[in-house]
Amino acid sequence: MLWGVQDVAGVAAFLELINERAHGYYTNPLQTLANAEAFELFWKDQRAQRVPYGRGLFYLADTDTKIRAAGDGRRSLDDLVLAILDRQRNGEKVGVADWLDLVTAELGDGARDDFAAMQAGEWVVPPADAFGSRFAREEIRPRVAEPGFALTRLETCVVTDLVAGSAAERAGVREGDRILAGPAGSELANGRLEEVSLTLRRGGRTFEVTYEPVGAEVRSYRWTVAAAP
Repeated sequence: MLWGVQDVAGVAAFLELINERAHGYYTNPLQTLANAEAFELFWKDQRAQRVPYGRGLFYLADTDTKIRAAGDGRRSLDDLVLAILDRQRNGEKVGVADWLDLVTAELGDGARDDFAAMQAGEWVVPPADAFGSRFAREEIRPRVAEPGFALTRLETCVVTDLVAGSAAERAGVREGDRILAGPAGSELANGRLEEVSLTLRRGGRTFEVTYEPVGAEVRSYRWTVAAAP
């Protein structure tokens, strides 16, 4: 996999993209679900829809780093991608078993363990130089995006599963409130919405609440330009 960026603007754009994906991965409270569990929620909770994209990217970055190390830089994830592409061009169907055979040939049986761990929802933390030696990784502690009630209720428009002590409850949201207006669930699912404004109806009263949709701190990572030696 090639992470070739040269100019300052390109480096900044690259880091912004990687760190946005890292934020979405490490702060998604559903990322620790096994694949099968996430699939069950896929059309019920927008955060579940983001699970494969988060873990997939960082699993591939980690795998690429391991292949490069095992082959002293002569091999990379690109070689596996091209092998799969050749098979598909020849009319073959390529599935998970084929992928595991290819990556195991590069890394040994540990590659199967890595894949199984990723499928089971274990965190994938690529090494500091996973995106190139010019970048460094640092641990941060952001807060997880937390609507304060079942995220799917933004679509069905009735508050359920209100989280006790959440910012939503403190702002005045109550179980059973009807949501007349509010953000789309997808806006909250990406973890970047800094403020939630809801128009609610309770009994015969209509009112508005605004709050910051944040929950507990979580361990996360971001990549920066490495300091000059």
